[in-house]
Amino acid sequence: MMLGTLLAIPLVGAVLLWRAGGRVATALHALTAGLTLVATIAVSVKVNRGDALVALDGFLRADALSAWMISLIGIVGALAASEAPRYLAHTTPARFYPLFHLFVFTMLLAVSTDDVGLMWVAVEGTTLASVFLVNFERTRASLEASYKYLLICSVGIAIAFLGTVLVYFAGIQQFGDEAHALRWTTLQRLAPVLAPRVIELAFVFLVVGYGTKAGLAPMHTWLPDAHSEAPAPVSALMSGVLLSVGVYAILRFKPAVDVAAGRGFARSILLAPTNACSRTRAWSTSASCASGSASGARSAPPGPCSTSPTTPWPSRSSSCSRAVSASRTARPRSRRSAV
Repeated sequence: MMLGTLLAIPLVGAVLLWRAGGRVATALHALTAGLTLVATIAVSVKVNRGDALVALDGFLRADALSAWMISLIGIVGALAASEAPRYLAHTTPARFYPLFHLFVFTMLLAVSTDDVGLMWVAVEGTTLASVFLVNFERTRASLEASYKYLLICSVGIAIAFLGTVLVYFAGIQQFGDEAHALRWTTLQRLAPVLAPRVIELAFVFLVVGYGTKAGLAPMHTWLPDAHSEAPAPVSALMSGVLLSVGVYAILRFKPAVDVAAGRGFARSILLAPTNACSRTRAWSTSASCASGSASGARSAPPGPCSTSPTTPWPSRSSSCSRAVSASRTARPRSRRSAV
Protein backbone atom coordinates (compact mmCIF):
# COMPACT_ATOMS: atom_id res chain seq x y z
CA MET A 1 0.00 0.00 0.00
CA MET A 2 2.84 2.38 0.83
CA LEU A 3 4.53 1.78 -2.52
CA GLY A 4 1.27 2.41 -4.36
CA THR A 5 0.79 5.66 -2.51
CA LEU A 6 4.38 6.67 -3.20
CA LEU A 7 3.89 6.27 -6.94
CA ALA A 8 0.40 7.76 -7.00
CA ILE A 9 1.40 11.10 -5.46
CA PRO A 10 3.68 12.41 -8.25
CA LEU A 11 1.54 10.85 -10.97
CA VAL A 12 -1.69 12.43 -9.73
CA GLY A 13 0.14 15.70 -9.13
CA ALA A 14 1.40 15.71 -12.72
CA VAL A 15 -2.13 15.12 -14.05
CA LEU A 16 -3.59 17.93 -11.94
CA LEU A 17 -0.78 20.32 -12.80
CA TRP A 18 -1.44 19.79 -16.50
CA ARG A 19 -4.59 21.92 -16.17
CA ALA A 20 -3.53 24.25 -13.35
CA GLY A 21 -1.88 27.60 -13.81
CA GLY A 22 -0.62 30.66 -11.95
CA ARG A 23 -0.43 30.53 -8.16
CA VAL A 24 -2.57 27.41 -8.04
CA ALA A 25 0.04 25.55 -10.06
CA THR A 26 2.86 26.78 -7.80
CA ALA A 27 0.97 25.74 -4.65
CA LEU A 28 0.05 22.35 -6.10
CA HIS A 29 3.65 21.85 -7.21
CA ALA A 30 4.92 22.52 -3.69
CA LEU A 31 2.26 20.23 -2.17
CA THR A 32 3.11 17.38 -4.54
CA ALA A 33 6.84 17.70 -3.88
CA GLY A 34 6.29 17.78 -0.11
CA LEU A 35 4.01 14.73 -0.08
CA THR A 36 6.42 12.84 -2.32
CA LEU A 37 9.27 13.57 0.09
CA VAL A 38 7.23 12.38 3.08
CA ALA A 39 6.23 9.20 1.26
CA THR A 40 9.81 8.40 0.22
CA ILE A 41 11.09 8.85 3.77
CA ALA A 42 8.26 6.70 5.14
CA VAL A 43 9.07 3.88 2.72
CA SER A 44 12.79 4.05 3.55
CA VAL A 45 12.15 3.95 7.29
CA LYS A 46 9.73 1.04 6.91
CA VAL A 47 12.21 -1.00 4.86
CA ASN A 48 15.11 -0.29 7.22
CA ARG A 49 13.07 -1.45 10.19
CA GLY A 50 12.01 -4.76 8.71
CA ASP A 51 11.74 -6.80 5.54
CA ALA A 52 11.17 -5.61 2.01
CA LEU A 53 7.89 -3.94 1.09
CA VAL A 54 5.76 -5.75 -1.48
CA ALA A 55 2.66 -4.51 -3.33
CA LEU A 56 0.43 -5.58 -6.22
CA ASP A 57 1.18 -9.28 -5.77
CA GLY A 58 4.93 -8.71 -5.84
CA PHE A 59 4.86 -6.48 -8.92
CA LEU A 60 6.22 -3.64 -6.78
CA ARG A 61 8.99 -4.38 -4.32
CA ALA A 62 11.38 -2.28 -2.27
CA ASP A 63 14.40 -3.73 -0.48
CA ALA A 64 17.35 -1.93 1.09
CA LEU A 65 18.87 -0.85 -2.25
CA SER A 66 15.51 0.32 -3.55
CA ALA A 67 14.83 2.21 -0.31
CA TRP A 68 18.14 4.03 -0.61
CA MET A 69 17.36 5.08 -4.18
CA ILE A 70 13.78 6.06 -3.26
CA SER A 71 14.95 8.30 -0.44
CA LEU A 72 17.62 9.83 -2.68
CA ILE A 73 15.06 10.63 -5.37
CA GLY A 74 12.70 12.13 -2.81
CA ILE A 75 15.31 14.37 -1.19
CA VAL A 76 16.92 15.60 -4.43
CA GLY A 77 13.50 16.01 -6.01
CA ALA A 78 12.27 18.13 -3.11
CA LEU A 79 15.36 20.35 -3.22
CA ALA A 80 15.03 20.80 -6.96
CA ALA A 81 11.29 21.49 -6.66
CA SER A 82 11.93 24.19 -4.07
CA GLU A 83 14.07 26.12 -6.57
CA ALA A 84 11.73 25.68 -9.53
CA PRO A 85 9.37 28.62 -8.74
CA ARG A 86 12.34 30.97 -8.37
CA TYR A 87 13.79 29.75 -11.66
CA LEU A 88 10.45 30.22 -13.42
CA ALA A 89 9.75 33.64 -11.90
CA HIS A 90 10.66 35.48 -15.10
CA THR A 91 9.32 32.97 -17.61
CA THR A 92 6.14 31.08 -18.36
CA PRO A 93 5.95 27.74 -16.48
CA ALA A 94 3.96 26.17 -19.32
CA ARG A 95 4.32 22.39 -18.93
CA PHE A 96 7.33 22.50 -16.63
CA TYR A 97 5.56 21.44 -13.42
CA PRO A 98 3.68 18.40 -14.80
CA LEU A 99 6.72 17.14 -16.69
CA PHE A 100 8.86 17.64 -13.60
CA HIS A 101 6.67 15.39 -11.44
CA LEU A 102 6.20 12.92 -14.27
CA PHE A 103 9.98 12.72 -14.40
CA VAL A 104 10.09 12.00 -10.66
CA PHE A 105 7.35 9.36 -11.04
CA THR A 106 9.24 7.44 -13.73
CA MET A 107 12.42 7.37 -11.64
CA LEU A 108 10.51 6.15 -8.57
CA LEU A 109 8.83 3.45 -10.64
CA ALA A 110 12.17 2.27 -12.04
CA VAL A 111 13.64 1.67 -8.58
CA SER A 112 10.53 0.27 -6.87
CA THR A 113 9.46 -2.48 -9.26
CA ASP A 114 10.39 -6.15 -9.08
CA ASP A 115 9.91 -6.67 -12.81
CA VAL A 116 12.84 -6.03 -15.14
CA GLY A 117 10.50 -5.40 -18.06
CA LEU A 118 8.63 -2.68 -16.21
CA MET A 119 11.94 -1.23 -15.06
CA TRP A 120 13.02 -0.99 -18.70
CA VAL A 121 9.78 0.84 -19.54
CA ALA A 122 10.28 3.22 -16.61
CA VAL A 123 13.87 4.02 -17.59
CA GLU A 124 12.70 4.81 -21.10
CA GLY A 125 9.97 6.93 -19.53
CA THR A 126 12.59 9.02 -17.76
CA THR A 127 14.04 9.88 -21.17
CA LEU A 128 10.68 10.84 -22.67
CA ALA A 129 9.69 12.94 -19.66
CA SER A 130 12.99 14.78 -19.35
CA VAL A 131 13.73 15.46 -23.02
CA PHE A 132 11.05 18.17 -23.12
CA LEU A 133 12.51 19.68 -19.96
CA VAL A 134 15.96 19.82 -21.53
CA ASN A 135 14.44 21.81 -24.39
CA PHE A 136 12.42 24.03 -22.05
CA GLU A 137 14.30 27.20 -23.08
CA ARG A 138 13.52 26.45 -26.75
CA THR A 139 16.82 27.76 -28.03
CA ARG A 140 18.90 26.32 -30.84
CA ALA A 141 21.42 24.93 -28.37
CA SER A 142 18.77 23.35 -26.13
CA LEU A 143 17.05 21.80 -29.15
CA GLU A 144 20.31 20.26 -30.31
CA ALA A 145 21.06 18.99 -26.79
CA SER A 146 17.62 17.44 -26.39
CA TYR A 147 17.83 15.78 -29.81
CA LYS A 148 21.23 14.29 -28.99
CA TYR A 149 19.98 13.19 -25.56
CA LEU A 150 16.91 11.49 -27.02
CA LEU A 151 18.77 9.80 -29.86
CA ILE A 152 21.70 8.40 -27.89
CA CYS A 153 19.70 7.33 -24.84
CA SER A 154 17.02 5.69 -26.99
CA VAL A 155 19.68 3.65 -28.78
CA GLY A 156 21.12 2.69 -25.39
CA ILE A 157 17.73 1.65 -24.06
CA ALA A 158 17.15 -0.44 -27.20
CA ILE A 159 20.41 -2.28 -26.49
CA ALA A 160 19.31 -2.81 -22.88
CA PHE A 161 16.08 -4.29 -24.22
CA LEU A 162 18.11 -6.89 -26.12
CA GLY A 163 19.87 -7.78 -22.89
CA THR A 164 16.55 -8.12 -21.08
CA VAL A 165 15.23 -10.41 -23.82
CA LEU A 166 18.34 -12.59 -23.56
CA VAL A 167 17.87 -12.91 -19.81
CA TYR A 168 14.29 -13.99 -20.38
CA PHE A 169 15.43 -16.44 -23.05
CA ALA A 170 17.97 -17.96 -20.66
CA GLY A 171 15.15 -18.56 -18.16
CA ILE A 172 12.61 -20.12 -20.49
CA GLN A 173 15.33 -22.22 -22.11
CA GLN A 174 15.76 -24.07 -18.84
CA PHE A 175 12.28 -24.02 -17.31
CA GLY A 176 9.88 -23.28 -20.13
CA ASP A 177 7.11 -20.81 -19.34
CA GLU A 178 8.19 -19.94 -15.81
CA ALA A 179 5.79 -17.75 -13.85
CA HIS A 180 7.14 -14.25 -13.22
CA ALA A 181 10.30 -15.05 -15.19
CA LEU A 182 11.28 -11.38 -15.41
CA ARG A 183 11.21 -10.62 -11.70
CA TRP A 184 14.34 -10.05 -9.64
CA THR A 185 13.39 -12.68 -7.09
CA THR A 186 12.78 -15.29 -9.80
CA LEU A 187 16.07 -14.53 -11.56
CA GLN A 188 17.94 -14.89 -8.28
CA ARG A 189 16.31 -18.25 -7.64
CA LEU A 190 17.00 -19.57 -11.15
CA ALA A 191 20.49 -18.07 -11.51
CA PRO A 192 22.50 -21.22 -10.59
CA VAL A 193 21.10 -23.15 -13.56
CA LEU A 194 20.92 -20.42 -16.21
CA ALA A 195 23.09 -20.76 -19.31
CA PRO A 196 26.34 -18.93 -18.50
CA ARG A 197 27.14 -17.89 -22.09
CA VAL A 198 23.69 -16.42 -22.67
CA ILE A 199 23.84 -14.54 -19.36
CA GLU A 200 27.29 -13.18 -20.18
CA LEU A 201 26.10 -11.88 -23.54
CA ALA A 202 22.99 -10.42 -21.93
CA PHE A 203 25.01 -8.60 -19.29
CA VAL A 204 27.24 -7.02 -21.95
CA PHE A 205 24.14 -5.60 -23.65
CA LEU A 206 22.73 -4.46 -20.31
CA VAL A 207 25.92 -2.66 -19.30
CA VAL A 208 26.16 -0.89 -22.65
CA GLY A 209 22.46 -0.03 -22.68
CA TYR A 210 21.93 1.15 -19.13
CA GLY A 211 25.48 2.48 -19.05
CA THR A 212 24.44 4.91 -21.78
CA LYS A 213 21.73 6.20 -19.46
CA ALA A 214 24.21 6.34 -16.58
CA GLY A 215 26.67 8.40 -18.63
CA LEU A 216 29.43 5.80 -18.72
CA ALA A 217 32.21 6.43 -21.23
CA PRO A 218 32.25 6.23 -24.19
CA MET A 219 28.44 6.52 -24.29
CA HIS A 220 28.43 9.77 -22.34
CA THR A 221 28.54 12.26 -25.20
CA TRP A 222 24.94 13.39 -24.60
CA LEU A 223 25.60 14.33 -20.99
CA PRO A 224 27.49 17.67 -21.15
CA ASP A 225 25.05 19.31 -23.57
CA ALA A 226 21.88 18.02 -21.90
CA HIS A 227 22.96 18.99 -18.39
CA SER A 228 24.14 22.43 -19.40
CA GLU A 229 21.05 23.30 -21.45
CA ALA A 230 18.44 21.92 -19.05
CA PRO A 231 16.91 24.24 -16.43
CA ALA A 232 18.82 24.23 -13.15
CA PRO A 233 16.24 22.15 -11.19
CA VAL A 234 16.12 19.56 -13.98
CA SER A 235 19.90 19.46 -14.25
CA ALA A 236 20.05 18.78 -10.51
CA LEU A 237 17.69 15.82 -10.91
CA MET A 238 19.62 14.47 -13.87
CA SER A 239 22.98 14.78 -12.17
CA GLY A 240 21.85 13.71 -8.71
CA VAL A 241 19.57 10.74 -9.37
CA LEU A 242 18.93 10.01 -13.06
CA LEU A 243 22.47 8.75 -13.66
CA SER A 244 22.19 6.68 -10.49
CA VAL A 245 19.04 5.02 -11.81
CA GLY A 246 21.06 3.70 -14.75
CA VAL A 247 23.70 2.32 -12.39
CA TYR A 248 20.92 0.85 -10.22
CA ALA A 249 19.59 -1.12 -13.20
CA ILE A 250 23.02 -2.62 -13.82
CA LEU A 251 23.50 -3.49 -10.15
CA ARG A 252 20.16 -5.29 -10.09
CA PHE A 253 21.37 -7.77 -12.68
CA LYS A 254 24.82 -8.24 -11.18
CA PRO A 255 23.92 -10.74 -8.37
CA ALA A 256 22.24 -13.10 -10.85
CA VAL A 257 25.18 -12.76 -13.26
CA ASP A 258 27.66 -13.49 -10.46
CA VAL A 259 25.86 -16.75 -9.66
CA ALA A 260 25.30 -17.84 -13.27
CA ALA A 261 28.60 -16.81 -14.88
CA GLY A 262 30.94 -16.35 -11.92
CA ARG A 263 32.00 -13.25 -10.05
CA GLY A 264 34.97 -12.54 -12.26
CA PHE A 265 32.95 -11.87 -15.41
CA ALA A 266 30.78 -9.03 -14.14
CA ARG A 267 33.76 -7.58 -12.33
CA SER A 268 35.85 -7.52 -15.49
CA ILE A 269 33.03 -5.92 -17.49
CA LEU A 270 32.48 -3.19 -14.91
CA LEU A 271 36.24 -2.57 -14.58
CA ALA A 272 35.91 -3.07 -10.85
CA PRO A 273 39.36 -4.56 -10.13
CA THR A 274 42.09 -1.98 -9.92
CA ASN A 275 45.17 -2.63 -11.97
CA ALA A 276 47.83 -3.06 -9.33
CA CYS A 277 50.60 -2.96 -11.91
CA SER A 278 49.48 0.40 -13.29
CA ARG A 279 49.14 1.86 -9.81
CA THR A 280 52.63 0.70 -8.89
CA ARG A 281 54.18 2.14 -12.04
CA ALA A 282 52.29 5.40 -11.64
CA TRP A 283 53.48 5.73 -8.04
CA SER A 284 57.08 5.02 -9.02
CA THR A 285 56.97 7.48 -11.94
CA SER A 286 55.57 10.31 -9.84
CA ALA A 287 58.02 9.62 -7.04
CA SER A 288 61.06 9.62 -9.31
CA CYS A 289 59.96 12.77 -11.15
CA ALA A 290 59.25 14.57 -7.90
CA SER A 291 62.75 13.88 -6.66
CA GLY A 292 64.21 15.18 -9.95
CA SER A 293 67.93 14.61 -10.31
CA ALA A 294 68.67 14.72 -6.58
CA SER A 295 69.21 10.97 -6.64
CA GLY A 296 70.97 9.19 -9.42
CA ALA A 297 68.71 6.17 -9.86
CA ARG A 298 65.40 5.63 -8.14
CA SER A 299 64.03 2.23 -7.32
CA ALA A 300 60.47 1.16 -7.91
CA PRO A 301 58.60 0.23 -4.73
CA PRO A 302 58.04 -3.49 -4.31
CA GLY A 303 54.65 -4.64 -5.50
CA PRO A 304 52.85 -7.24 -7.56
CA CYS A 305 54.66 -6.16 -10.73
CA SER A 306 58.14 -6.12 -9.23
CA THR A 307 60.43 -8.93 -10.24
CA SER A 308 62.86 -8.06 -7.45
CA PRO A 309 62.66 -6.06 -4.20
CA THR A 310 64.31 -3.09 -5.89
CA THR A 311 64.22 -2.37 -9.61
CA PRO A 312 66.43 0.58 -10.68
CA TRP A 313 64.96 3.00 -13.22
CA PRO A 314 67.96 5.17 -14.19
CA SER A 315 66.58 6.14 -17.59
CA ARG A 316 63.37 7.54 -16.11
CA SER A 317 65.31 9.58 -13.54
CA SER A 318 67.58 11.01 -16.21
CA SER A 319 64.65 11.86 -18.44
CA CYS A 320 63.02 13.72 -15.58
CA SER A 321 66.27 15.58 -14.96
CA ARG A 322 66.47 16.61 -18.60
CA ALA A 323 62.87 17.79 -18.49
CA VAL A 324 63.58 19.92 -15.40
CA SER A 325 66.72 21.40 -17.00
CA ALA A 326 64.86 22.18 -20.21
CA SER A 327 62.08 23.93 -18.32
CA ARG A 328 64.61 26.08 -16.44
CA THR A 329 66.37 27.01 -19.68
CA ALA A 330 63.09 27.97 -21.34
CA ARG A 331 62.19 30.48 -18.62
CA PRO A 332 62.18 34.13 -19.78
CA ARG A 333 64.84 36.45 -18.53
CA SER A 334 64.07 38.67 -15.63
CA ARG A 335 63.39 42.32 -16.13
CA ARG A 336 66.64 43.33 -14.43
CA SER A 337 68.79 41.23 -16.78
CA ALA A 338 66.83 42.45 -19.79
CA VAL A 339 67.50 46.05 -18.79
